[in-house]
Amino acid sequence: MKKLVPILIALILGILIGWALGFTRPRLKAELEFCRNVNINPSELRSLIQTNKAIAAYIDEDNSRTALLALYTLLKLHAGDIEAAKARAVEKLVQYHHDYGPSDKANIKQSDTQRAILEKIERAGQSIPELKRAMGNP
Repeated sequence: MKKLVPILIALILGILIGWALGFTRPRLKAELEFCRNVNINPSELRSLIQTNKAIAAYIDEDNSRTALLALYTLLKLHAGDIEAAKARAVEKLVQYHHDYGPSDKANIKQSDTQRAILEKIERAGQSIPELKRAMGNP
């Protein structure tokens, strides 16, 4: 019995250490191999991973805001409060137009998607009186 306990402890420790090394080492080897293949520094790779996590968090936040806006609009429409739904939609469209629209900031470039959305907002502003007023069109 006295010999069995140390043997079991050694066996368990061996299994745990082997598992830990076997689990972490292949991932590290794969990261180093990837870094060599794409000619990137491992610290740069970690920085890119953190950046991607930040981008994913921003997308999640943006999706949440979009869902809340849609929910607000749907609830107002369901309650028959069409004016409140219109007002919120107009507010968000004007905000987008202000944030991404024509400005005197020459260093800010618009993407093709932003330009297409802005064109649609401006076209809608020609025929929707609430949007036209909010955008300041005569």
